Amino acid sequence: MHDRAEAADCLFQRGDYAGAKVSPGPAVKLALTGAISGVAVQTKVWIDKGKAVVTLYGRFDFGAHGEFRDCCKTCLDDMQVREIELGMGAVEYLDSSALGMLLMLKERADAVAKRVVLADCRGAVKQVLDIANFGRIFSIT
Repeated sequence: MHDRAEAADCLFQRGDYAGAKVSPGPAVKLALTGAISGVAVQTKVWIDKGKAVVTLYGRFDFGAHGEFRDCCKTCLDDMQVREIELGMGAVEYLDSSALGMLLMLKERADAVAKRVVLADCRGAVKQVLDIANFGRIFSIT
């Protein structure tokens, strides 16, 4: 599991420790944004060959709504993306507002014929998703 130190190293190696966007390459777009304080979620987005992989790090709660909305908008607006995979393996915490954000993403993705997958779910995050019966709404791996 990734921790905040690993996330900070990742940002530092790419020269993004101030929260600036990294310029996308021709085939793969990479965006690193957010705080590493453990209070807000940090996202990493890869878009390639019709699939967007959004990796979430940290606490996924109401404080993450702006960052989550922005990264999802990028994926939803890209006409070549057919699937959005949310990597949840490094999420430390998930609350009801995060569940609401996931439902809003699913609704918006369905409206533009895109599939949403919740990947690498484990531990407390998996338990919350199971209790909320999200397996009936999302593909969860």
